[in-house]
Amino acid sequence: MIRLLLILMLLQVALPCAITAQSVDLNPAPTTLTAADLPLDLHLRMDYLPDPGARMTPEEALESPDWQPLRQLNFGYLGYPVWTRVTLSAEAESLDVLLQYKRMALIDLYLLHPGTPIAQYQLGHRQVLHPAAIRYRFPVLPLHLESGRPVTLLTRIYCIGPIEVGSRISGASAILHQDTWGHLIWGAICGMMIAVVLSSLIVWHGLRQRLVLAYAAIAMTSLLAILTVKGLIPLTSYPALNSLAAYSSWVFSNLMPVTMIVFAMVFFATKKALPFLHRWLTLLLGVNLVLTAAWLAAPWYPLFYRYTALLGGATFLTGVVLTGVGLVGLRRGIRGSGYYLLGQGSFFLSLQFQLLGQFGLLQRQEILDFVIPVGATLDIVFLAKAISLRLSDVKSAIHQRRRELEQRSRESSFGKMVGMVIHQWRAPLARQAAMVMETKLRLTRSSPARQDLERFTEVLLPRMRDNVEQMEKTHQEFEALFTGNDQLLSFNPDSIVDQALSVVSGSELPAPLQTIRNRPEDLQPILNYPFALTQVILTLIENACDIMRERKISNPEINISLSQAADMSVTISVRDNGGGITLSPASGLFDPFVSGKRQPGTGVGLYIAKSVVELRLRGTITALNTCDGACFTLTVPDRTPLGQ
Repeated sequence: MIRLLLILMLLQVALPCAITAQSVDLNPAPTTLTAADLPLDLHLRMDYLPDPGARMTPEEALESPDWQPLRQLNFGYLGYPVWTRVTLSAEAESLDVLLQYKRMALIDLYLLHPGTPIAQYQLGHRQVLHPAAIRYRFPVLPLHLESGRPVTLLTRIYCIGPIEVGSRISGASAILHQDTWGHLIWGAICGMMIAVVLSSLIVWHGLRQRLVLAYAAIAMTSLLAILTVKGLIPLTSYPALNSLAAYSSWVFSNLMPVTMIVFAMVFFATKKALPFLHRWLTLLLGVNLVLTAAWLAAPWYPLFYRYTALLGGATFLTGVVLTGVGLVGLRRGIRGSGYYLLGQGSFFLSLQFQLLGQFGLLQRQEILDFVIPVGATLDIVFLAKAISLRLSDVKSAIHQRRRELEQRSRESSFGKMVGMVIHQWRAPLARQAAMVMETKLRLTRSSPARQDLERFTEVLLPRMRDNVEQMEKTHQEFEALFTGNDQLLSFNPDSIVDQALSVVSGSELPAPLQTIRNRPEDLQPILNYPFALTQVILTLIENACDIMRERKISNPEINISLSQAADMSVTISVRDNGGGITLSPASGLFDPFVSGKRQPGTGVGLYIAKSVVELRLRGTITALNTCDGACFTLTVPDRTPLGQ
């Protein structure tokens, strides 16, 4: 396997050399053009001449016997210039045409007319030169072709990236149509990737999932690589910025496989699930990082550009390994592996198309222009689907954890509930026992007096009935709180506070609990879930009592204030004098497994309360410190439909 991959890497270097080594006789006859021939790709009529020493002058290039027919559009990372030539002529009538170059590399263009000196144009911006040295900054050059007077276009192309030699002769309308479609396509691709980056960062901020962050990194590096490699960054008047865009294309191109490797390691959790492949991915990650560092240093050490074939080999090897990781994940039934494999396969396939163009086996310029961006876009789309499947599992796990937390909170408070029920029943049971004893004494007399029977029927029986009703009411209240059987009902918020206070009225404190109530007289009923609100208020009061008991407050006090806004929403504040919240910020109390008590607690009571307020009641709850304690404020909306 390793030998096969090394052979494939070496083929990427050897195959272009084998193609360019052929020697073919040339036909220097000019290409005669008419208006009906436009637009016309020139690469099929071009000859090319390598310049390994980078020393040829235009005259030396024209006199060289080594010209060969152009068979490839992409020469790859040569590190030296390539000359091209083509001779054009108008057939009968003069033509005004536009010469369009696909790539704005460093291009020296020479126009040769019979009997006239050579006219030179220096095109492009991917170079370190003074702005005045660039004669023409646009990828389109107007030409005037006359009948019987051929024009030879001689170009010297050099670029620190891959050398691409595609050019086209077109009319103005054809170029306008082509540029319009090109801008639409590039705008759609770049716009989608920008949206993916921004949305992924937003999702990551909410979920804190490394997988989403790794996905955003892939989209970001793909976007930057496309902008720099394809020359989409606008030309500026500052040579340093233009050169930076050119140099950074190497870095961003190599960062794409880096981010893809990191994504695969996070997506499949290879360190635990696929340790063998994890070692391969770690090795490839190190190789790509070393290459990235080399490209960063290349402007100061141009020697690195001689080994640029390693970039394509490393990227090819990375694609093979990532595809293998997807196949292994699919075989093991890892959720989302199929879409991951489609995404990586699309990008890997686009690399192969680019290599076909580099080897001269694919001559369609429009395909080579968009093959990598389209492959990267498909990769982003399929990875998004894979992540959505994985995040659905995360969402289910979060909901399951929340249910477990709620159940844990209910179970942990079961003891308190039982204690409160016992306290609420203690007084009625004591009275009931006393009345039963009194009834027994009166009925066991040999001859019960009339007044005994009257007391039994008029006093003792009604009192027993009242006791039973009070105990049944307590049972219903606690059953509603504990089982969560709640319905959307209209209720007075003040009665909810009364109900919660009656439940905790028997809490053991260092001193009797003093409750202060502030409420408007015209408080109106609202439509919401009453038992859910009772549970939240009960949690706040219980926590206040626990803190005051723990800190041994000599005069425990709870102040409960109610107010109602114009939209009928009710604001309830529960304030105590227990010394305040020790956490900073105070909002941290609402996080799961966080407790402000010294005694170990579950740390989920306030978290559940916040969840109930936001998800069930659709309200808000906040916490802050006061001068002598803590204040919890919750706002509950009135959910009565408009018009009712």
